[in-house]
Amino acid sequence: MDRAAGAMGISGLDKLIRGVGANAGLEGIHPHLLRHSWAHMYRVNGGSVDNLATLAGWTGVAMSMRYGASAAAERAEAEARQLSLVDRMRVRS
Repeated sequence: MDRAAGAMGISGLDKLIRGVGANAGLEGIHPHLLRHSWAHMYRVNGGSVDNLATLAGWTGVAMSMRYGASAAAERAEAEARQLSLVDRMRVRS
């Protein structure tokens, strides 16, 4: 595959991300971790599995479900707080 002068390949991007992370004192930063973190935060903040799949370039929601599973507990706790009668009454006081 021909690349334009200066174009970066996958391995170059991987090295860049790992290097920037290491320079910032964040060992273990890599592209997949960033992708996973982005998907996790997207779901925690209310993003749908359908839209996550579209944005990530996946053909279905299976990967959205897998990536978003790590956020399931946080989403459940946030929803429980929102629906809790006790917590809602505390806000009114």
